[in-house]
Amino acid sequence: MKLTLSPVDDRERMPFVIDIPDNPQVEAEILIGRTRDCDIQIPQQFVSRRHCGIMVDMTAKSVRICDLGSQNGTFVNDEPVTGLRDVMNGDKLTVGFLPLTIEISGDCSVWDRLAARSRAEQTGKPRKLNFGATDHG
Repeated sequence: MKLTLSPVDDRERMPFVIDIPDNPQVEAEILIGRTRDCDIQIPQQFVSRRHCGIMVDMTAKSVRICDLGSQNGTFVNDEPVTGLRDVMNGDKLTVGFLPLTIEISGDCSVWDRLAARSRAEQTGKPRKLNFGATDHG
């Protein structure tokens, strides 16, 4: 899976791109803030040192965000984030005052391909596997 955060109004800024392993045993956590220990570093005064976190659960196929007590807040589609908040492909994430578009993309995981193969063997009928299909749901 690939998680891309693109600045909404600034085409000159490069997007933040994170590759997430397709391993259901690994729950990826991405820290966003202005310090060097953050996975996504945004060196702006309106972004807290450790502003917010993104959690990716490959088993549940979910992406969630939480505010880490930031001073200027974290928003999804202009609504403040309190607790854990599910995010979807195409949502707008605002970190402080920086609006970003969330893009969740990726190939069919190895687990999906194995499950499809197992189902095909059980029914005895060949199934078409969609390699490179993206789930935007």
